[in-house]
This record gives sequence, C-alpha cells and structure tokens, in this order.
Amino acid sequence: MSSLSLVAFERGFETPDTPCWCCAVNTAGTLWTCIVGWYQESGKWNQTAIPVLIGTKFDDFVQLPIDVQWTIASQARAYARALNATLFFSSATYNINVNKIFKFTTAKQFNQPWAPQQNLTIGEPIIDF
Repeated sequence: MSSLSLVAFERGFETPDTPCWCCAVNTAGTLWTCIVGWYQESGKWNQTAIPVLIGTKFDDFVQLPIDVQWTIASQARAYARALNATLFFSSATYNINVNKIFKFTTAKQFNQPWAPQQNLTIGEPIIDF
C-alpha cells in the first residue's frame, strides 16, 4: 500500500465526527491481514463510521491472470462482507469508479439516497455492497 493510501485511511478515523472511513488497498493483494486491525482500531475512535473498502490500481489488477484476479476479488469481497463495508475497485489514473466513490461517500455523509449499480464481474471494476 502506498503512503497516500494509508493517509486516506487514517483521515477516516482521525476525528470522532467523521461519518465514513476508507481503507484503500492495492488490488494486487497486499496487506489484507492489516485491514481487520485497522477496522478494529478505527472502531475505537468512531463507532458510527460507515466503512468503505477501496481496491486501488485497478489498471494494474486487470493485467493479472484471471485466476489471480478471481482470488483477489474473492478475498476483497469476503473482507468487505466481514466488515459490513461497501467495496469499490478503482483506478485514479483512468478515473475508474472515482466519481462513484465520491458520490457514495458524500451521499452517506449527508444521509442522501444514492447507491451505485452493483458489479461482481471478474475483470471489471467490482462494486459490492
């Protein structure tokens, strides 16, 4: 995980009034085991936060063999389900799901109805909730 991704996560539970926290994880499969610890730590700071799990670098992810993509997507969905988090696969380089993540978190913050269309197709940017 890049330091930028870690900063994005840390800002989610820095202040008690933050309604959402995001954990950005490189979709190449690194640091899955840290997610649970981060989730538990953020819960100490903010019990009302809405968890969002973001898989970054989707543009690199689609270059992986399909069996590796399936494994990573399955792991990501399992962690998101366990954390009761919405899952997005994204790429800032190609603006994949960036606007949807922004709209989703903004809608949640202001208690507005908005939900992206779910996409569970391997090889495409996953959105699961």
